Amino acid sequence: MIQVTEKVVILLLCVGRQYIGQIGKTDNGVVIVTSHLYDGKKSLSLDIELYKKADSLPEGKEDPQFKKKPEIAINLIDKTSFERL
Repeated sequence: MIQVTEKVVILLLCVGRQYIGQIGKTDNGVVIVTSHLYDGKKSLSLDIELYKKADSLPEGKEDPQFKKKPEIAINLIDKTSFERL
């Protein structure tokens, strides 16, 4: 039996038809944005953030929590760069 927590509810709200890069098409699913360190041979995951679709948020695209995927990616890069200082 799955315990329903706040994290599970948030994840379920983010499921829906959206472009999923890993399969290269629009389908039902959850999208996460990640940042990686790559040295030419190996990749190391640095950070991860859940993409929240506009229709899963109370105010849609006007909601302060809504960010486009490229915005999330830039924030992850900035966060990683800042942590290294």
